[in-house]
Amino acid sequence: MLNLASKMREKIVVLDRGNVEFLYPVDWTVTRSKEGYITLSDPTESCRLEVSYTKVPTEASNVAADRLLQQLLTHIPEAGSRPEIESTSDANRRFAWTDYSYPSIDKRTGNAADAHGRWLLGSNGLFQVLVTFYYWADDASWALPCWERIFETLQLGNGSQLESPEDHWSRQRRN
Repeated sequence: MLNLASKMREKIVVLDRGNVEFLYPVDWTVTRSKEGYITLSDPTESCRLEVSYTKVPTEASNVAADRLLQQLLTHIPEAGSRPEIESTSDANRRFAWTDYSYPSIDKRTGNAADAHGRWLLGSNGLFQVLVTFYYWADDASWALPCWERIFETLQLGNGSQLESPEDHWSRQRRN
């Protein structure tokens, strides 16, 4: 099986001076919304990724990511009444995600098609990130490796902000 994610050229998104960052395919476009989140789209506009983040209030720092995601999804009719939520954690981060399908109309063709919504909530107790990803079922073979690469490179900071873009690890000269 060809691993497309390992072959793609990438750019990096850095939010709030390094408190959230991830890699994404170089040919995708990034736009900022008036509401405060960013949207990334592939060149064919077959999939869309939206990212927002917030600082976690002290009283919510230990709330389980899957519980928060379940609460968010109650407002999303396409997700159904009780979507299956998976979760994982490591030493510093907690993640919960779901993937659901729903019928939709492909605006490019006008045809009915199966669409997917994939939601990810991540937290490290200081910052919380919400990543939503929408794609057509027919595009899963290339869209999901992009999603997986974004997820595997997602980092949440420790609160120490970069002084300037030149301070970011990706801009440092290697000796």
